Amino acid sequence: MTELGIGEALISILQEDGTPSVVRRAKILPPQSMMGAIDQTVRQREIENSFLHTKYGTMIDRDSAFEFFQRKFKQLAQEEEERKEEEEKKKAEEKAAREAQKEAERQAKEEAKEAERKAKEEAREAEKKAKEEAREKEAVTRARKQAVSSMAKTAGGTIGREVGNEIGKSIGGSFGKRLGGNLGASIGRGLLGTLFGK
Repeated sequence: MTELGIGEALISILQEDGTPSVVRRAKILPPQSMMGAIDQTVRQREIENSFLHTKYGTMIDRDSAFEFFQRKFKQLAQEEEERKEEEEKKKAEEKAAREAQKEAERQAKEEAKEAERKAKEEAREAEKKAKEEAREKEAVTRARKQAVSSMAKTAGGTIGREVGNEIGKSIGGSFGKRLGGNLGASIGRGLLGTLFGK
């Protein structure tokens, strides 16, 4: 090793059977690249002229397993949330339908009660009106009967008095006339009053 010069080294390589060869002296080539920074134009040209540029020139951000499962879990969570919202919406609609049905039934009952109340009130009014008309008719009939009876009694009393006067006068003179007139008037009023009603 003390005899090695600049740019030399002792190397050993693997043989075909995988065993290392005997150590030998070898020359080491110096670096062929620049020992400094290159400008952006040269850098871009070298990148574009490389055979690896066709494969690695376009950056592709492929899905990782973490991103895949994160997206899957997010989708499942969203589907679950939508399912719950749909169930809640369905329950709310069913509840609203039940409440609407109850309200309709309540209104129908109230309307039926109101119709029944109006029918009873109308029946009472009709009955009251019929009774009033019957009373008025009865009052008219009674007044007519009273008028006829009064007229009959008056006429009977007058006729009876005249007849009694004549009969009493022929029998007992003026006293008989007076007595016969009173008796005839009483008998005439009684007969015609009984005949035409009291």
